[in-house]
Amino acid sequence: MAGVSIIQKAMKRKLPTATVGLAAYNEEANIANLIRSILAQREVGFRLKQILINSDGSSDDTVKIIKSFKTRKVKVIDNKVRRGQPFRMRQIYKIFNSDYLIQTDADTLWGHENVIKTLVAAFESNENVAMCGGNIIPIAPKSLIQKAIYSSTNVYRKFADDINEGNNIFTVHGLLMAFRKNYIKTMMLPDVIANDKYLYLKCVSGGYEYKFVRDAIVYFELPLTLKDQIKQNTRFKVAKKQLFFYFDKEFLLKEYERPKTVFKLFIEEFIKHPIPVLYVFLVNRYCKILAIFKEKKISNILWDKLERTKVAVN
Repeated sequence: MAGVSIIQKAMKRKLPTATVGLAAYNEEANIANLIRSILAQREVGFRLKQILINSDGSSDDTVKIIKSFKTRKVKVIDNKVRRGQPFRMRQIYKIFNSDYLIQTDADTLWGHENVIKTLVAAFESNENVAMCGGNIIPIAPKSLIQKAIYSSTNVYRKFADDINEGNNIFTVHGLLMAFRKNYIKTMMLPDVIANDKYLYLKCVSGGYEYKFVRDAIVYFELPLTLKDQIKQNTRFKVAKKQLFFYFDKEFLLKEYERPKTVFKLFIEEFIKHPIPVLYVFLVNRYCKILAIFKEKKISNILWDKLERTKVAVN
């Protein structure tokens, strides 16, 4: 029996390890839900080494709630000064020590108990895959604003899924990403808003592969108000513009090229939901103009939190 125990321990040590890492700022509303959904992961084919949360100067009960989890797997770094998400993630990239890093966002909820398993399996099946992206799904809309945005996300998801079987920039979201250790350890992430897109572009331009993992599901809530929608959309537009400082223009335009079927998809959605689609179209046009005049202010990585991040995702 003792011999069997030794063999079992040896086999366990050989399993690939994963660390879940994220930056958090005033996330008291949802952080406990997120941690519970991560701790509920079935450790099949991997070993969850740590959940590493880097608090970026939180002034609410975020740190207190994290410390209430009495397990060695949950660790919080309680920074007193805000430096922004890119800075805090750079710290995590430097200190984590496992085969894979799963990066997520504090205002999300993982969809099931095999999220990490599916991400690790994608790496293990192809050694050239350096980065994976999860399948982000908005929770059922509650407000009229959310219902309108939900209509446009239907179109986005359809064409993103069709390009190269989902392995493209449109399925890359900071809400759930995963990295091979030897790739992310070499990254010097700049202070850019779209750090998720930056990491993807560095990945594919460096000769590595990106894999969209459809079964790695994470849920999130859409902006609740028009104010938040404008704030978020405007930042997205400024974020894309920032990337031109780091990558070749032709390369970027090719990556962001949308299929010709997009127009047809929008028409189909407009026929089914004319008012919501028109509303989103007008808001997007307004945000495009707003981004020109507020680019410098919006480029500040210490942005205000959206209203949706102040409520629990459930």
